[in-house]
Amino acid sequence: MKDSIEGTLNHCSHKPILLKIGVYELMRKLTTDGAVKIEFDADVDDFILKDENPSDRQYLTKIKHPVINKILTEDIQEELLSWWLAKRKGQQSLPQFNFLSTCMIDEKPGLFLIQFKKRVDNDFPEGKNNEDNKDNHKQIGDRISSVSEKLSDDDKFSFGLTHESYYELSNRFAWTWKLADLGIPVVLVYLGFISTKEMDEKIFYSHVDFVRSMITGDHAKIVDPNAWVKKFEVVNGEKKTPFIALLRS
Repeated sequence: MKDSIEGTLNHCSHKPILLKIGVYELMRKLTTDGAVKIEFDADVDDFILKDENPSDRQYLTKIKHPVINKILTEDIQEELLSWWLAKRKGQQSLPQFNFLSTCMIDEKPGLFLIQFKKRVDNDFPEGKNNEDNKDNHKQIGDRISSVSEKLSDDDKFSFGLTHESYYELSNRFAWTWKLADLGIPVVLVYLGFISTKEMDEKIFYSHVDFVRSMITGDHAKIVDPNAWVKKFEVVNGEKKTPFIALLRS
């Protein structure tokens, strides 16, 4: 499915309705057997592709989009930024998802996030660069560790989210959890690209190869292998907001 997804997304600059219908049909194929109900409507939903326009709107805290801002409001973006960063001057380490769309999740407005995975080692196994602002570096580490503890609270799962290794995987899960904590249902998809021609030998040769890389070895120490495809509910007061993480290729 990699060629059809990448080919379609590479022509999404202006998003005419027929192209949106095609994109959302592909998204449905990625989510047919999930533990939550996920629905897309090309007449209502819209999406942003990370490389569509090299601007600040790639970040979840700097999005200005009439459809997406109905869910990811300015107030929520501000809360996300304050939660993640201690200081805002200078270089800021903020996650960028490759694809972001509105959708319905269990019949509630939510966000559908995709992180591309084109090769075995492209998720910062060495950890976050600690040459960034020291206060931010510490706060980001604290936030990630706190989320890891909350996800491991009931002892059903063992998470080791950290900024010291596999930073990309850790921060994507942390932000997914935080969005749910703020009342936004979320689907996070890690999308493995199979046999990518332009890559070197560290590629995925099959879906099994991709999944194995994500649920064994060091990756299994970051995200519990049994957590994928599991519906989590983040409790905030009387609210329970779902999120789910999927492995697809």
